[in-house]
Amino acid sequence: MKISNRLKKWLVFGVTTVICTGIVVTLYSMEPDNQVELKEAAALKNVTIQEILPGIHQPWIKVYGEAASKWSTTLRSQVNGPIVHINENLQPGKHIKAGEIILEIDTVEYQANLAIAQLELENARVNLLKTQRQADQAMLDWKRSGFGDTPSSSLVFYEPQLAAAKAQVVSAKKTLKKAKKDLEYTRITSPYSGLVVERFADKGETLFSGDSIVKIESAEDIEIRVNLGIDQVRRIGDWQNAQVKIFDPTGKAQWIGKIVRSSGILDTKTRLQGFYIVPAKKSSGILPGMFVTASICGKKQENLLALPESSLTRDGYIWYTDDNDLLRNIKAAVTFYEQGRVYIKNTGHFDHIRVVVSPIQAYISGTKVNPVLEGES
Repeated sequence: MKISNRLKKWLVFGVTTVICTGIVVTLYSMEPDNQVELKEAAALKNVTIQEILPGIHQPWIKVYGEAASKWSTTLRSQVNGPIVHINENLQPGKHIKAGEIILEIDTVEYQANLAIAQLELENARVNLLKTQRQADQAMLDWKRSGFGDTPSSSLVFYEPQLAAAKAQVVSAKKTLKKAKKDLEYTRITSPYSGLVVERFADKGETLFSGDSIVKIESAEDIEIRVNLGIDQVRRIGDWQNAQVKIFDPTGKAQWIGKIVRSSGILDTKTRLQGFYIVPAKKSSGILPGMFVTASICGKKQENLLALPESSLTRDGYIWYTDDNDLLRNIKAAVTFYEQGRVYIKNTGHFDHIRVVVSPIQAYISGTKVNPVLEGES
């Protein structure tokens, strides 16, 4: 028996209607709470977090400075005369040892002056002896005369003559001392081991008192001046005992240093305080004029949170998730930055915090999210 086309259409329509009705009834029979839970689960957004514990941290304050010689001296002639000897190492870039002879001036005139001064001293001593003897004899004669009273003039006992003779001896001694010193000045030596920076005297020249001879700088005694702000000084605390590391411009060479003194004042323009660092070892390889980086260890600070720098928003807040996975934020009290982390005070008194690594501006406090520990998927 054949079924007409019209009947087939009605059968298909009926079956389809029954199926759709069943689906609708099934959907409406589901509990509303389950529908909400499904929607919420689908809407939860993943946020990457780090779990941070408060702890004790020490900041390293990084500053820049320039190495300079502790001593820089321009040696000058103290006497007049022609140069009779000059050190061959008296060339820019050459090293001079402490006490090494730099040059010598002709000594003939100064040896003669020394001999004259010695003669004058001996004559003064002889004159003093004669005057002393005359004074003693005058005193004896006065007693023998029986006059008894003190003479009306001090000349009787040679008192002025004796005082003049003593003063003459003192003067002669000082003249002799000056003559010896002038003779010493004909030989100029280096006051310390250093580097010849510039030479002003040449062979065959005649020097006059006050003429510049050479400029030297200490090659081993190096100082590095760094400038610190008030807040940096506060974070360092006891700077006299602070650890200091010194790095060359490449960052490869490293030395241990020590802060030896402070400028004691603030620069009127920069409002920074100067501190002077010296390498722990001499001949460290730090050259005058070298720019270096100094890292100074600050004092320990308790109850700090070390967070990734990316967790700090532009307006100074951090976002975190609470125990119910709800977004919260607090204003960060930043103490310092170091190696990609920002250290803030634990003003919220957290025993631990799940900080959002990279918050976005669209966050709303109280929004439920799905926290995911960094490194886990």
